[in-house]
Amino acid sequence: MSSLLRPEVRDYLDMMLACTGFPGHFAADETISELPLTFWMFFQEELQDTPIFNSADSVAPDFHIDPATGKPIFYAEGTSVDSPGGGMVNIAPASRAPDREQTATIAAIAKSIFARLVEILRMKSTFPPEAEWNAWDTDTRDRFTMYRRETSDMILSCAYVLRDEMLAYLIPLAARQLNDFETSAAPWHPLEATVFAVKSMSDAVLTDDLDPLDGIIGPEFLGRLSVTAHLPPRLHITVCLLIGSYGEWMATHPDHLARAARFLTAAVQVPKLSRAAVDALLTLCDLCRSQLVGEVDALVQLWTSVAPTLPPEQKSKLVKAVANVIQQMPYQQSMPRLWVVLDGIILDINRAFDACIQDPVNSREVVTNQLECLKSCCQGVSAPELKIELLDHHDPTGTIAAQSSQALPENTQNQEVTRVIWNTTRRTCDIYGGDAQVMRALCQFIIETLRNTLPIFSADLAPLVSLLVDTYAKHQMPVVLTVATAIACAHGDGSVKKAEEGVKTGLSALLEGIMGVTLQFVDRHDLDDVPDLVQAFFEMLTKVLDTKYATYCPWSLLSLPQATIDALLSRLLLRGLGMSERTAITSILSFLLAFLSTDHDDSALVVLTRYVVARCGADLVRELVAAIGGRQPRSLEEGFVDVLFKMSVRYTELTKCALVGCLAMEGFPSARVEREQKEAFVKNVIGIRQIVRFRGVVKQFSLQCRGLTNTAF
Repeated sequence: MSSLLRPEVRDYLDMMLACTGFPGHFAADETISELPLTFWMFFQEELQDTPIFNSADSVAPDFHIDPATGKPIFYAEGTSVDSPGGGMVNIAPASRAPDREQTATIAAIAKSIFARLVEILRMKSTFPPEAEWNAWDTDTRDRFTMYRRETSDMILSCAYVLRDEMLAYLIPLAARQLNDFETSAAPWHPLEATVFAVKSMSDAVLTDDLDPLDGIIGPEFLGRLSVTAHLPPRLHITVCLLIGSYGEWMATHPDHLARAARFLTAAVQVPKLSRAAVDALLTLCDLCRSQLVGEVDALVQLWTSVAPTLPPEQKSKLVKAVANVIQQMPYQQSMPRLWVVLDGIILDINRAFDACIQDPVNSREVVTNQLECLKSCCQGVSAPELKIELLDHHDPTGTIAAQSSQALPENTQNQEVTRVIWNTTRRTCDIYGGDAQVMRALCQFIIETLRNTLPIFSADLAPLVSLLVDTYAKHQMPVVLTVATAIACAHGDGSVKKAEEGVKTGLSALLEGIMGVTLQFVDRHDLDDVPDLVQAFFEMLTKVLDTKYATYCPWSLLSLPQATIDALLSRLLLRGLGMSERTAITSILSFLLAFLSTDHDDSALVVLTRYVVARCGADLVRELVAAIGGRQPRSLEEGFVDVLFKMSVRYTELTKCALVGCLAMEGFPSARVEREQKEAFVKNVIGIRQIVRFRGVVKQFSLQCRGLTNTAF
């Protein structure tokens, strides 16, 4: 960064600043100002990689004034980029200054450059007058909006350089502009651009900073805006976004929360503002839920009054925001409020059920949207520190089972909530069991109930299993298998000795029912026509078996009839390895790796695993070799090799015999390999215990089979 001391470098940066501040509004008047933004981004990253701003020798300058000329850096309102009000940096040559002074000088130059850049970006992101904006076509408006997003990112980069000095300039400027707007009917556009700049730099503001953020979140600014009549919608929206962006800061400064929440609550009720206000309110209620308990009744009242008029997406976010705050209340106080929130949702769903014949299109849409609201409500009332990703993550503490069995006081209201949730689930399956969109929404809701810390949302295991199996028997949808996976993960605990009898019976019935329906279905269909179903089915089996999930339940396979196991192997597993869909094959290979890993002395499935290997091990090896030899693309080769390696290590003799047998067939797996090459492959591959060496040998054989030997592959 010492090059900043060179006059020609400073001249170049001045030129880049001039290009960034090219006169006019972007997209309508010019397209130049967008080009230097990438340069400034890289320039800021280079600055951050140097010790300039961390050096003990660096001095925090007054970046309002150029350190060399004494001219102001930030421009007065209405001043153009090229006006004399913006001072040019003119520092003495580096050779005249000692090293300690050089460091401070470089820091001062860098900050002065970025200070000027902030002011340029603030002016360039200013909306045009309404008449001019309305005259723009849609494409020009969209391009200007995208440009504002890019300037927002660049303002954040500037904030990492300028830090507190940037807030110290922008917030007093916003206060002056608000005064002008209120007293002299000045345009709102410059004020909105300043608020936009403060919002954009929120990620660079530390949560323990107090001043000068007080000046814009506090009564001096936000409080005045709350009582300002006829606040322009664009300014109002930007202030809402500002509040949401500083939610984490307000969590540590709760004195401002009530004011911010009330500002957003009022904005939600205005259709033009509702989208931005709901987004900000959701952020605030998520990050500051415990501090907002005092506002819970106002939030519930807001929900009951505006929910019917909100678009579906906003409605779903608002109910989650309200539920976030309800979750922090004592149980006896939270349940009446939760019931008020749920009552309207359930009532709308029941009305849609009753009207599904007379008005099927609208009823379907209402049910789908209200199920999304139920899911969001369920997410909101879950304690954030206890949320469990049932389908994706390891839960070593076993908290899922503890949560699902959490005892709560029994009362009429609890029973009523449980009853209506179950009735809604059951009727949805009965009426819309064949509708993919509605069932997707329902299944997502059921998965959330399994994650939830309140058992009133969760149905009993036995009737839920029965409902799912019956629905799946009528309509074979992959999303139902996803729910089955979530149920198995929620109730499994890895050990048949720990599982309750009801859980063992329920999960065994679930797996047997799902597997029976799936096997009958695939007998009537080409697997390549239903790859998503095959993928979901084997992903379910993998989650049940894989020990990396603490809630796996391999013992649920032990109750399966032998005929079902045989059918799984011959009618689905081996056929599936010849599919053309990548994701389906990957799920089958993952299942095979998990299943073969259960063959150890501590596994409850050791007998079943060895039976399966003895039953179809040779056929499995043949399918693996066929895939490696050219039937499947090379991008899938590693998965097949890993399964073959597992077979070779655990069942060496069986694998050797299977390889010799299948490779003895003429032209298998490819006519390009001779008998000597096949024999060499078997000799080299058997006995290898290192996966890297094994992959190398198999890769070489695969290249021979594909005719790619001595090529770049």
